[in-house]
Amino acid sequence: MKLACPICRDVFDTPEKKCPNCGDEHQVAVLEEERLLEESEAVTRESEALGLSELVGAIDSVIIQVAPGRMADTVNELRGMTSLVPSGCYQSEDHLWCVMFPKHPPRFIVKEARRELQNPFARSNSGEMTREDPNTRMETFVFDVNDIEKLFEVQKSRGVSFLTDNILDAGNYRFLQTTPSEFSGNSVGYIQWETDDRNYMGKTDDVAHIDLDEGTKDFVQYVDYLDHTATRVRANDRIEAIKEWLTLLPYYFHMSVYVKSLNSITNVTRMVGQDYAQVFTTGIVPYQGLSAAYEPTERFIVDYGTRVHHLAWNTSRIEDVVDSLQTEGLRFLLELVGSEEEGLKQTFTEPSANSMLVTEYIHRYADFDGFFTKSNVTELTRATGIR
Repeated sequence: MKLACPICRDVFDTPEKKCPNCGDEHQVAVLEEERLLEESEAVTRESEALGLSELVGAIDSVIIQVAPGRMADTVNELRGMTSLVPSGCYQSEDHLWCVMFPKHPPRFIVKEARRELQNPFARSNSGEMTREDPNTRMETFVFDVNDIEKLFEVQKSRGVSFLTDNILDAGNYRFLQTTPSEFSGNSVGYIQWETDDRNYMGKTDDVAHIDLDEGTKDFVQYVDYLDHTATRVRANDRIEAIKEWLTLLPYYFHMSVYVKSLNSITNVTRMVGQDYAQVFTTGIVPYQGLSAAYEPTERFIVDYGTRVHHLAWNTSRIEDVVDSLQTEGLRFLLELVGSEEEGLKQTFTEPSANSMLVTEYIHRYADFDGFFTKSNVTELTRATGIR
C-alpha cells in the first residue's frame, strides 16, 4: 500500500502506519497506480466491446461560456494569442455565440447568455473566487459521432445521463450533451453532422453582427493546434474522474507524473491516432489548508471549483511566439522551461480576465519520445500557485 504523509507531503511504499520521514502517524492512503491501471483498463475494454471507438471520432469543438458582455473580448483575445479565426456569430433566444476555426480541429465556440437561465454548471462554479462570476468556464468537449442514435442507446445502458431526454435536431447536425460531471465539472457533447459545411447555426438561430478585431498577427502562424487541456480534480475523485472520461469516450489511461513536494499528480489520457490529449491534475492527498504555493492543485479547486485550468497549444518557434506576446504586454507565470535536449519547452500565461483560463504554449521537438518531463511538470505546477 502506498501511503502519503500530509505533513511532509511525501509518498512511501510501506506497511507501517508511521511516516518514515517525519514520524507523523496521520497518513492518508494514496489511490494506487495499480488500482487505477486495473480499473481504467477494465473500462477501456468494456468501451471497446461496446464499439465506442467505432462510434466516436476526433474532437470536433470545445465550448466556453463567459459573462454577459465578455464574448467579443474573449474572441479577440483568443485571436490575438492563437491561430483561431472567427467564422461567424449567431444568436438564439438564450445565447449569443461566436464560432472560431483553427488550423486543425477542435473549433472553439465562445458564448454568453442573453437572459437569466438555470445553469447546470453552477455547482462546479462555486469556488471562493467565482461567486461573482458563476457562469464563466470552459464547459464542454464535443466529439464527432457517426451513429448518434446507437451512441445514445449504448451510453444510456451504461448509466450516462444527458441534459435532454432526446437527441437535439438542429438541422445541420444532431447533438447530445451529458450532464456536468460531479467529479470534474466538465460535460461531453456528441455531434453528428448532417451537412458538409459544418455550420453550427441551428434551425431557429439568427446571424448576429458583432464588431470584432480584424487582421491576424504574424506570430500566431506558429501556434498550431490544441495539444491538451488540463482539468483540476480533487484527490479523492482521481480514479472516478478518469474512469468517467474513459466511459464517455474511447480514450485510454496513458501516464501519471507525481510532484510530491507540491501535493500534485498530473494524469494523461489519450485516444489512439489523435493528437489531442485530456489531462487531469489532482492532489495526492486532499486539501490540507495550505497556501497555493504549497499545494497549488487542491488550492485552485478551493478558489475556482473543479474546472479546466489551462489550454495547451502545440507551438513551433516558441521563443518567437512568447517574445511577441510579451512585447504586446501579455504576462507569463514563468519563463520557458525545458530545452531541445530534454525534448520540449513550455510556459504558462497569467489567467485570462475574460475566461479564467491559463494558456500554455508547448513545443515538442521531433525526436521527443513522451508526453511530459517530470522537471517541466514540476516547474509548471509550482507556477500555478503564483498569486
